[in-house]
Amino acid sequence: MISSTAYPHLFKALLPVMALAGGLALTAPKVQAQTAPQAFPSLQWVLETARMRAPEVISQQGALRVAEATMVGARLSQLGNPYLEVFSDRRASGGAGLALQANLWLPVDLSGQRGRRVSESEALTLWQRTGLQASVAIAEGKALAAYGAVMVAMERARFLSALVVAAKEEAAYYEGRFKQGDATVREAKLAALEVARNSVALDEVRADLTRALTQLAVLLGVPRLPDPTGPIEAPPSHVWADAEKMAAELALKSPSVLAAGREANYFDTLRRRQAVEAHAPVNFILSAGRGEMGDARIGGGLSWTFPALRRNQGEQAQATAHQNRALAERQVNEVRTYATLRGIAEEHTEVEKALLDLQQNGEPSAQAALDASLAIHRAGKGDLLFILSARRDLALMKASALLLVLREWNLLADFVALTGKTPPP
Repeated sequence: MISSTAYPHLFKALLPVMALAGGLALTAPKVQAQTAPQAFPSLQWVLETARMRAPEVISQQGALRVAEATMVGARLSQLGNPYLEVFSDRRASGGAGLALQANLWLPVDLSGQRGRRVSESEALTLWQRTGLQASVAIAEGKALAAYGAVMVAMERARFLSALVVAAKEEAAYYEGRFKQGDATVREAKLAALEVARNSVALDEVRADLTRALTQLAVLLGVPRLPDPTGPIEAPPSHVWADAEKMAAELALKSPSVLAAGREANYFDTLRRRQAVEAHAPVNFILSAGRGEMGDARIGGGLSWTFPALRRNQGEQAQATAHQNRALAERQVNEVRTYATLRGIAEEHTEVEKALLDLQQNGEPSAQAALDASLAIHRAGKGDLLFILSARRDLALMKASALLLVLREWNLLADFVALTGKTPPP
């Protein structure tokens, strides 16, 4: 242990570091307590938080602030920094007179450089602002997918928990009957196997729930999220109205497509600025001094550069290449977005049909088969294997329905990420 009396200089040197570490240790839990919700949040809260705290949104907000900061330099005056030259000389033959001359140079942009700088800054800011809209749409899509995964995993955990309870009761019942000689060892072991199978499935689903909650918490920038306690939420369906018919219009207005187009516009303004800045500022020169005989002199002049050989050709070529690349990406993004929107709209229609069929036919039939197997077994005419088979069929129907619900959440997430259209509260 380091003693402050044995090492006074070392202790004094480490004191600021210890104070900083202590301050961080004390303040960190307060931040977590302020940001972590006490109960599982609603979908509206999740979407609003994702718009502000998602990692890609935070990064793009910083990029937007950097773009807005370029306007500070773009709006500077057309006048450049003046600079002063002072010369003195005398005759090499040893004359007594000393000549002095001072030249004050004042560079002025006369080719529209300032206007081009402002246009470039505005184009950059517009591009990054559109990029922020695209990042928000992507964050909302990820939030919807993660939220749906939590809902479905929680519902699966509830259903499997009920199955485990029923299987344990059934296993205890057959174990008691086996001890009394009213059931076979096969029936007792099958009942115990059903408990183990459902318990393993429940543990896997709880692991899925933990992963889904962690992914959602990371996306929202909170330390952790509590388990949901309310009923499962169905994914909002309002966004699918005429989605397939409006796919072309939605693709044109997609934030990613607009961002690529505005990126191309930015590089076009950059090329135009580089072309204008090939013309150097004109220098207005004010000259004053005295000759060898002490006579005062005053004059003035101009200086300018002819862009005959170097006109920022390399910079303009790079800007043109970037512009062509952004235009190509915009075209590809538009086609990709249109095809994806049409595809997910058609897929959503098929998923709704399958889910409706499961709810109206699949689950009721499986439940009826289970009820019939139980009734036959109670009458002493059936085998336990028929009950287990019917119960597994019902579990399969439930799991299939929940997987379709999860698919609906994922389709909605893809739709929102591409279009930026958030489902209404």
